[in-house]
Amino acid sequence: LDKTGVVTVGKSPSGMVVSPDNRWLYVANRVDDSVSQIDLQKLTIRNTTKVGAHPFGLAVDAKGKRLYTANVEGNDVTVLDASRMKRIASVKVGARPYAVSLAMNDTLLFVTNQDDGTVSVIDTASLNVVSTITVGDKPEGISTHPDDLTVYVANWFDNNVSVIDAKTLAVTHTLVTGEGSRAFGSFISP
Repeated sequence: LDKTGVVTVGKSPSGMVVSPDNRWLYVANRVDDSVSQIDLQKLTIRNTTKVGAHPFGLAVDAKGKRLYTANVEGNDVTVLDASRMKRIASVKVGARPYAVSLAMNDTLLFVTNQDDGTVSVIDTASLNVVSTITVGDKPEGISTHPDDLTVYVANWFDNNVSVIDAKTLAVTHTLVTGEGSRAFGSFISP
């Protein structure tokens, strides 16, 4: 791999996600409580927007219209218009939300809450929490299967993965993993 350039963003860059059209890279700047939007062709910052406290996990919908940030210290999720980087809403969730993943044709957003051992489920139309699902201890990473119906949650302190049915919003299986296994953000690739 060759280095093609360097783009300086905010303090403590953490979560990242690329827009579906590969035009934009969104970077969560944890210490600055912001998200930067980077033009991937020009390798320049187009916009930086303040979100909640200590953003980490990011998700962008399949049309590239909405961007979601899990704000670890704010106990909320910020919803942004992805093209204009303007705030649409802030949704309160559980304690220390860490990562986010969309499912069911982008109609549901799943949010891991580290200190609650739960996953909040947000209806992306109403922007209300419609369910809170109990998973394992210290859930971190979350990823949606390519079938768009199954969500996997890595539970760091329990050394397992919770399997959630996105239709019923219930845990259907718990998969044992190795000791200390973790996942940051999305960990399943189509």
